[in-house]
Amino acid sequence: MNDHLAGFDVIHANIFHQAYKFMPLESITLDMDATFIPTSNKDALRNYHGDKAYEAFNTYCPEYDIMVGTQFRGGNVPPSSEYLEELIRKLSTSPEGIKKVTIRSDTAGYQEGFLRYCAEGKNERFGVIDFTVSCKIVDSFKEAAQAVSEKEWKPVMKEVIGGGVTILKNTGQEWAEVNYVPDWVVKSDGNYRFIAIRERTELKKGENPAQMTISKVVEDMERENEAIKKLHLTEMKGLAYKVFGIVTDIQEEDGSKLVVFHHARCGKSEEVHRILKEELGGGHVASGKFGVEAAWWNISVLSLSLLNLFKRNFLPPECHTYRPKAMRYSFFVMIGKFVTHAGKKVLKVYSSVERVIAWYRYARDRLLGFCVTES
Repeated sequence: MNDHLAGFDVIHANIFHQAYKFMPLESITLDMDATFIPTSNKDALRNYHGDKAYEAFNTYCPEYDIMVGTQFRGGNVPPSSEYLEELIRKLSTSPEGIKKVTIRSDTAGYQEGFLRYCAEGKNERFGVIDFTVSCKIVDSFKEAAQAVSEKEWKPVMKEVIGGGVTILKNTGQEWAEVNYVPDWVVKSDGNYRFIAIRERTELKKGENPAQMTISKVVEDMERENEAIKKLHLTEMKGLAYKVFGIVTDIQEEDGSKLVVFHHARCGKSEEVHRILKEELGGGHVASGKFGVEAAWWNISVLSLSLLNLFKRNFLPPECHTYRPKAMRYSFFVMIGKFVTHAGKKVLKVYSSVERVIAWYRYARDRLLGFCVTES
């Protein structure tokens, strides 16, 4: 970011403060995640996949459903770059009434400096910052997971609502705390928990399954398909499992709830990125100039935040889950006309759908209430 783009940070922060004013919360979550924006621009740099792309490093608040900030970077920049610096910037611009922040991140946040800063309470304002971060699955972590006894593995249960009733649903995954202590943990004053997550999987052993061990099958699969390595297939008690891990400084919470809480970041982050790219123009490369692209992306992010701020505070609850495309066709493309009647300005709106007219009335009343409060 440079002086020409710095104004966007100010606007993102202002929207953050306005969202807080509408709904004051003492505790919020910040999801930190990067996404690539493919381009054919000859001057664009290649990411670690080898593709030409730009990169957007985003910080999203699910409670307010807004982006509190974004950094537009070259595709060659590692997603883990300036993680701590960006966190500190976002914490410094958060509304004064917020007392507690919890961070969620993928493996890009698995950095000693970042984790120790949060767990050791180095932030002057917030002290210890709770976090759940996906940890890198190395051989020593797999071995720690293999050492866990079968009785210590517990099911990951997720709350789902059906027919107005909340029930617990088995996700098919299991969790267990593992005795895993990397070197950097020994040097830290913070308290950490490492949670392993496993999911049963079936392997195709080929023509002579009796002569092949699970480790040999996994080795062959990874050789044939590089993407298989991301599953971290591991043998436990003669069965094959996908293995993942989380590091957290949250001590009291049940492991199942922590896993569900952490996984909520993944689906929502992907959804937000998809909306930004496909429905708000962020995935469209508008120019060959990096600064223009950065401005274009920031405008897309502002559009998302303003739209969600409007939906959540000036439209009825039934509209809160509407995506930009649905809002566009149901709400924004309606025909309207300003007229003067009895000394008043009147907005005449035409729609054959009564509920849409009801939305306008609802928004009008909410806006009037807000204007009276502000004055």
